[in-house]
Amino acid sequence: MKMTMKIPNNYYDIATRWVSEFNANGTYIYTLDEDITLLCLEICQRSIAKNPATKIIIVVDCYATRSAVVNTLNKNNIPTTNYTALSADMMLTIVTILLFM
Repeated sequence: MKMTMKIPNNYYDIATRWVSEFNANGTYIYTLDEDITLLCLEICQRSIAKNPATKIIIVVDCYATRSAVVNTLNKNNIPTTNYTALSADMMLTIVTILLFM
């Protein structure tokens, strides 16, 4: 039996699925062309509204994307105590430095 998944049309649909299906806990691999910064904002706002002490880990492809996400969250008053944002290239740099210490 082949399973098909409806591709969400907007940030609200994606965030609703995140909160309802994963109870704001889980992993979501996002590859669509939507603005990832607004998606992160929507998910953070909903997760914090549900649990003000929530801890969110955001991992993105590169430092430029990470900076854009962090700037959007800061502009919208998302407390830095609720999230950690990492980029794959930043983690690779840290691992490389640690290997050669």
